Amino acid sequence: RETWLPSVIDPLYDDHWLSPPVFQNGSVYLTTPQGRRVLALDPHTGRARWSAVLADLQGLASVTPRELLVWERDGLAALEPESGAIRW
Repeated sequence: RETWLPSVIDPLYDDHWLSPPVFQNGSVYLTTPQGRRVLALDPHTGRARWSAVLADLQGLASVTPRELLVWERDGLAALEPESGAIRW
């Protein structure tokens, strides 16, 4: 029996940059290429504190105490580091 899956489920898969995880503000922030998701993880338990899906996400740019900056296809976006809410 053979299972077939398309090789590229996300048509923008090649448009995503692999970003290393970043530790800041007591959380580990990372992006996933599948699902265009940004995650904040508890470094002690590995459990997700929050997750946000951004349709045009390309990768993690920077983390400051006040903002989590991510690259999108049209530029930068800022997320709230504590909740993942979009700031701008």
